Amino acid sequence: MNGPYQRVHAPSAFPAVRAIVLVTVVAFVVQQLGDFRAHGGITMALGLSRDGVLGHGWVWQLVTYMLLHAGFLHILMNMVVLYSFGRDLEAMIGTLRFALLYVASGIVGGIGWLVLSGSGAGLCIGASGAVFGVAAAFAAVDPDRQLSLMIFPIPVPITMKARTMVLAYGACTVLLLLGNFGNIAHAAHLSGGLCGYWYGRRIRSQAPRAPWPPAAPEDAALDPVDVDRILEKIKAEGLGSLTRQERDMLDRASRR
Repeated sequence: MNGPYQRVHAPSAFPAVRAIVLVTVVAFVVQQLGDFRAHGGITMALGLSRDGVLGHGWVWQLVTYMLLHAGFLHILMNMVVLYSFGRDLEAMIGTLRFALLYVASGIVGGIGWLVLSGSGAGLCIGASGAVFGVAAAFAAVDPDRQLSLMIFPIPVPITMKARTMVLAYGACTVLLLLGNFGNIAHAAHLSGGLCGYWYGRRIRSQAPRAPWPPAAPEDAALDPVDVDRILEKIKAEGLGSLTRQERDMLDRASRR
């Protein structure tokens, strides 16, 4: 991986991503069953609406709308994107930061939808604002990562940098929003993505600088206790919490 971050967790060490996927899937099942019995009452009560938040003060809709989806394909696409970007991002920035990023991007996405959608907007549901916040934060933290994407109807994958992907998607979202194209919450996508990108840039800017005196030479002795301490620190706080000396020590340990 390019840049100051690298993936360090094992595939099973993504508690925030796994918890979000589980909670979202369970909520979707409850939504489908509840709407069947209540004739859509669950979605109407917990989905995001201007009348609900601005008219009745139901501010919880800014959170609950992320748990609802319009159908199986809707939730499948969101969870695939979340899983694709979220695993590496959680490993890079830590579980607590990742969870905060996801929730904040979803809430900001909902606020953006309320502000930009206009008075005629109906109901907004789905985790897309939060998910695109995760994708944008990934691009901000590791902008030079090469990504291969399948774009219909092009039959072969297109490889581009993460930064390029986010800029291209952001431009398309702005055009779709201005053109009022389709029954899609483009405003939530754009707002959540901007929140995630800003958050990722802040994390990247806080990465530790080279210390003085310089890091130890390559052939310096490595204390296993120090290596274990660094790994525990990464697990608890993310790779971005390491000093330059700790990064160098971890690099030398991995090469040996």
